[in-house]
Amino acid sequence: MANKLDGKIDMEAAKIRAEARAKEAEAKYKRLLSRYGALERQNGELSEVSERKSKTHEIKAVNSKVSSATALLVASDWHMEEVVEPDKVNGLNEYNPEIAKRRAELFFINGMKLVKLAEKGVKIDSIVIGAIGDFFSGYIHEELKENNALSPVEAMMLFRETFISGIKYLLKNCTYDITVVCKDGNHGRQTEKIQVSTRTENSNEWFLYHMIKCEFKDCPRVNFIIERGEYTYLKVYDTTLRFLHGDSIRYGGGVGGIHIPLRKAISQMDKAKKADLTVMGHWHQLEKSKSYLVNGSLIGWNAYAARIKADYEIPQQAFLLIDKDWGPSVFAPIRVTDTNPNK
Repeated sequence: MANKLDGKIDMEAAKIRAEARAKEAEAKYKRLLSRYGALERQNGELSEVSERKSKTHEIKAVNSKVSSATALLVASDWHMEEVVEPDKVNGLNEYNPEIAKRRAELFFINGMKLVKLAEKGVKIDSIVIGAIGDFFSGYIHEELKENNALSPVEAMMLFRETFISGIKYLLKNCTYDITVVCKDGNHGRQTEKIQVSTRTENSNEWFLYHMIKCEFKDCPRVNFIIERGEYTYLKVYDTTLRFLHGDSIRYGGGVGGIHIPLRKAISQMDKAKKADLTVMGHWHQLEKSKSYLVNGSLIGWNAYAARIKADYEIPQQAFLLIDKDWGPSVFAPIRVTDTNPNK
């Protein structure tokens, strides 16, 4: 009887233990299931985050034809025979025919560098040189007879030699056609005062342009535009350029500088024949706006500039890229000194 009872107790105990293990297993399963669910949700969130982080929005280049452009190099106000002594301008500048020749060489060298730089983004069709006057000073003022290092004839010879060498340098370093737009300045005249109706006929620069043109008569890549009027118009793609020296613009000083009288003058010019951009020199100040480009100078700061309290500016000339689709675009100075004069 005792053995039967013991066996029944053992069975009950085994059943209880089995039920306990089952409950423990079920609880463990539920915990694992819950943990799995949590891990699954976490994994889903992490996957979503990971997907968001790894997704890259790509900006693809549009395949289109390469744009074309024409490079404009503006040359003016070289005054090659004048002398600027450093001690007369607080050491801010020095100039003489030797320095003038070197700066003129750098005009062509660094102008070509800017053309080559532009080549990386557009197809260059041609180069236009705006030769817009005052390349030598002459004897139009009494002090020039005393201060100039060369006579007018000697200065003319120096300019002719230097300008021809510069064009040959461009021809050697590119395959583009070159158009030279020629305008006479107010300094190259043979008369005491400007003869309005016979300005070009009395201009040594106008004569020299024809002599330089003869040098390239057998070179089909070079074209000279030498007109007798005060303005020359050149259409580059859809952009019409107006070239002049700029001495006819009257400016008597004032807070607005040359800008206000220049805008008024352009408005009057446009009534006769409209241009998109007016290119001029004379004022020795490199400026660019939507409607005009004023060139700097090769001679740079001198005693006269200090006397009239003109803005100080280092020697520099203008570079402009005219895009076929966008018109005038990249504008930059052409450096004409071997080192930065401001340092």
